[in-house]
Amino acid sequence: MTEVLSFDASYIAPRFDLALVLAVSKRPSLALAGYQDAINLAKNKTSILVRPAILHVAAVDLERELNARSYLRETPELEQVLNLIRTECETARAAAQPLLAQLNR
Repeated sequence: MTEVLSFDASYIAPRFDLALVLAVSKRPSLALAGYQDAINLAKNKTSILVRPAILHVAAVDLERELNARSYLRETPELEQVLNLIRTECETARAAAQPLLAQLNR
């Protein structure tokens, strides 16, 4: 997976997936770094209309695993990452709203 990620930096969704796999595999420091990288790429390298969807899916996936695997709660930074992803998702939705309104006219 890391070969694919290093080959094309535009693959943002797999970066969120890799961070989640690292979290579930009890590698919290790598997971946190992976999430931060994926969030930054989502903010800076995705279109305004795609960004909210990518962030929403990442938040849902992380929340599902936090609820399903109690040991993940031992890494409070993952909760902080979840809150950051949610905040970025809401910001992205608000930024996309004017363009979506124009497209729906």
